[in-house]
Amino acid sequence: MAIAQIVVCFIFWLVLAPFCVGILPTFFLEKRPRHLGTTYMLGWVLTCAVFQLIAVPFIIKGYFLSDLVRSFMICMGILSISGLIVQIVDIGNGVSDKWIELPSLKKMSRADIVTWIIFGVLMIFQMVMSYIYMTPDGDDAYYITHAQISTQLETMYRMDAYTGIIGAPDYRHALAPFPMFIAFLSKRSSLHAAIVAHSVLPLFLIPLSYLAYYKVGSLLFEDNREKIGPFMVIIAAVSMFGGASFYTKETFFLTRIWQGKSLVISFMIPVVTYLLLLLAKHSGKQYVSKRRIFGIYFVMFIANIACALMSSLGLFLVLMYTFVMMVVISIRNKKLWIVLTGLITMIPGFIFMGLYVFM
Repeated sequence: MAIAQIVVCFIFWLVLAPFCVGILPTFFLEKRPRHLGTTYMLGWVLTCAVFQLIAVPFIIKGYFLSDLVRSFMICMGILSISGLIVQIVDIGNGVSDKWIELPSLKKMSRADIVTWIIFGVLMIFQMVMSYIYMTPDGDDAYYITHAQISTQLETMYRMDAYTGIIGAPDYRHALAPFPMFIAFLSKRSSLHAAIVAHSVLPLFLIPLSYLAYYKVGSLLFEDNREKIGPFMVIIAAVSMFGGASFYTKETFFLTRIWQGKSLVISFMIPVVTYLLLLLAKHSGKQYVSKRRIFGIYFVMFIANIACALMSSLGLFLVLMYTFVMMVVISIRNKKLWIVLTGLITMIPGFIFMGLYVFM
């Protein structure tokens, strides 16, 4: 496949499709005009959730990777078209839908501009280094091998990645089949799974993770937005110099962001934190918007499914974190219904954790 076709393939499946899909959850979560970053971030969450709901039954039933690829493409096509229809209807109704409102340089101080330039340089440097220097990892022998086996032999978790022996399905890892998402991208782009994981995905997942941190900062410093820039610079600096050991979150973030367990910590935890901050903010008001609360719970529901795609144990961490924070929010806002209704959003997590234990 020509280089131009490969680039278009990744831009479509990692940028355009998630953005179109993200219009649907953002419709319930935010008032118009929608924010471009929120739409793209939630689009990734919904994309991962859809892939998980399709992949796990297909793997258990012994279907081929091509079956998974076709079904996922059809579902993404339907959701993308649905999102565009929602957008067109809004425009037809005269709703001013500015997906992004670029900050006015006139309203920004010189220090703010310099701060955001520093952050941009740090992020781009991390992306370039992740692309140029492939960091070898012992997990390549398992996760990348499973992805490559699936692209070549069409089987999913039916062959031992270390010996090549065909046996019983590996349900422990099949319940969190993020390597199959890598295999999907590999099959669509005709690139080796190792190239997709080590060289391509970091170019998209590193900015995506920083986007989630930006959304958290926009709520933490809502009344003092000039602090968001320094907050992002600190996050970027800590990510670069936080590799105190092989097991730190920062090491995982910059050297193997393509692994599901790393993506849970680097992306999903900030997303869940953003949703919890929104819940604390809007449930504490005297007038509670039912649509906004429903949107928050809906996104948290699909976020649990997305976490299950990435890591079963990471999902357990997210469930504990969510429950504890909802208890705190309930006590803070003196509303017991927050934690009681919040348990509904954890049902997918409980189901996948149950499958993990019994299978």
